[in-house]
Amino acid sequence: MIFTSLVNLAWGIVTAEVESRGESALNYMLRRDIEYFDLHRTPNGALSFDILTRDRPLLEEFCCECGVKVCFGRERGMPSLLRAAARRPGMIVGALLFAAILQLSTYFIWDIEVTAADSDDGAYVDERAVIKSLGELGCGVGTFIPGYDFFELSNEYVAKNPDTAWISVNVSGTRAEVELRTRLSRPNITATSPPSNLVASRDAYIEYYTVFAGAPVIKPGITVKKGELLVSGVVEGKDGSSRIVRSLGHVYAQTRHVLSVEIPYEFTRTVMTGRSECYKTLNIFGKRIKCYINNEILYENYDKIVSEDRAVLFGFVYLPVTLETETVNERTEETETLTQDAARDEGIARLNRMLADELSGAEIISRSFTAQFGEQSVTITCDAVVFEDIAQETALSIE
Repeated sequence: MIFTSLVNLAWGIVTAEVESRGESALNYMLRRDIEYFDLHRTPNGALSFDILTRDRPLLEEFCCECGVKVCFGRERGMPSLLRAAARRPGMIVGALLFAAILQLSTYFIWDIEVTAADSDDGAYVDERAVIKSLGELGCGVGTFIPGYDFFELSNEYVAKNPDTAWISVNVSGTRAEVELRTRLSRPNITATSPPSNLVASRDAYIEYYTVFAGAPVIKPGITVKKGELLVSGVVEGKDGSSRIVRSLGHVYAQTRHVLSVEIPYEFTRTVMTGRSECYKTLNIFGKRIKCYINNEILYENYDKIVSEDRAVLFGFVYLPVTLETETVNERTEETETLTQDAARDEGIARLNRMLADELSGAEIISRSFTAQFGEQSVTITCDAVVFEDIAQETALSIE
């Protein structure tokens, strides 16, 4: 059905309205194999239908001979568009020029997207730093794609950035899709490294350990106190000799963390008023064009959010045109009074955030909360059992 409609539009379609003796017109078209469609009656009783533009002269000739009154509507489809374009040569030239520029733009990189593969150590990837480093190697916005050796670029990037294990640069349309993995951070052991021990950073129950250098003096399943020696920097050889090294490794254990927070029943908080202003800037080939007149922000207290939208054609052609939108949201402060239950819930939520921030990279096995209510505030205490690395490096003194 859709294909037939597209073919009809390619040939051109015109609507005919026969006010009288419409059945005679239909019989004539059937005898001459003239295709018609969308047949219906109009409110004034006329018979309306669509025919191909090429069949219009035949229908006009029949109606003229038989005295049948027929009216034709506006022609639709490709032939009418081509005739309209022929009367406007500037439009044709502009369309051809646009197509040429669009085709030429597909040979350049106009956007770079950086994603991180599953990192061995969960390291954060700085997208701006990666794009800057690629630009120093000759790959950036505006780079000519044909003939560029992206394999060699990947090798040069890894050689220049030792913290990167591997990187791949794939071009999709006008976008360069960069994927990289950070290298497993291993200790930097050199002959000049100062000797050291590993001691416990807090009281703990040892689960297991991994030692890169040094002599472990512990074993899984024992309890250690804060400051107790875990890995010694004095290593004895099989022949009875000793050498002093820098101890490096990880000792994973269960620890206990106790945190407290006090929540007042009455406090001041920041709220958004709902008023906002938008400032738009057009960026074309790196040239910034402000789309606003007043540079002064109207609000005394505000939050600012900056977003960027890139012009994309057909879903894959990224153009060197971006629209930067700076949204300024007004905020104010107001006093709020909490019930004891609400203050307790706020304290628990704040302690959970504190645990997530302070114990980043550690695993919380269990946690419990207790509340002590006062006249003007409530004190919430969290007792958490945590699985973490307790190895802390300390200098080894040589006497």
